[in-house]
Amino acid sequence: MTRCSPGPLLGWLFDRRRMTNMTCNEFDTALATEWAVISTGNAARRTVERWAEVEPVFDPFDTPHDVLIAIGAEDLDESIAITQAVVRLAATEQLASRLLLQVMVPTLATECFRTLRTLRAERVPVSSTEVVALVIGAAAETIGCFAKRTSLPFPIRTIRRRTIQRVVDRRTRMIERASVEVVELIDGEGKAGCEPELEQTAAELLADTLVNAVHLGIVSSDDAELVWMWRRHDMSARTLARGDAREHSRLRKRRGCAQLRLIENREALVEAEMAG
Repeated sequence: MTRCSPGPLLGWLFDRRRMTNMTCNEFDTALATEWAVISTGNAARRTVERWAEVEPVFDPFDTPHDVLIAIGAEDLDESIAITQAVVRLAATEQLASRLLLQVMVPTLATECFRTLRTLRAERVPVSSTEVVALVIGAAAETIGCFAKRTSLPFPIRTIRRRTIQRVVDRRTRMIERASVEVVELIDGEGKAGCEPELEQTAAELLADTLVNAVHLGIVSSDDAELVWMWRRHDMSARTLARGDAREHSRLRKRRGCAQLRLIENREALVEAEMAG
């Protein structure tokens, strides 16, 4: 994978001691709290006014938080156009980079817990704080890689996928480094060998999480299937609705609520996976 500069985002995030001390439990709450402060107020308004001088798509918005809300709206074409403009500004505008990070917070929070669980299952000595640094670093590099792109089809989906791939690649390398000192065994013929432990695939981890979530009553089986189709097969609510606008809206809300419940109950899910 191409190494990309994290641009202005990573240094800005980790310039404060409280950010470097974030754990997986505090990750999304800490970023949401900071976002509420930096995305409103007079300084934020002036920033959006400056953006609008370069990108007219920002004319209707008063604050970066308004932009964030518009990106999450149901009008896919408008969401893509706005996000593309944010990406073009992200190379030089810290707040634009930070906005892209905020869009991905649910995904990044999930990756924090998945990575922590995977590394600990593989007996890799790692702290929750180090995992947060790994995930945020991967996101910052990905945003820096795509910054200034004049046109990026489905930008959030693309940035999210590349970020997840970076996280997977990094934790795989950590597992490989930790397994250098393997325990040699003697097989039946007296030859030295080792007993490899296979890492669960992303699909297996997702399946385990959803099965445990249904068992614990966190989500229904129908909602788990909806999340599975979205995360595993990349089938959007629009695709599943087959052109029915009302059904599309209903499925999107159900998926969002299910994803939120999974995030809110992730500690119970991690415990269930470790116990399993």
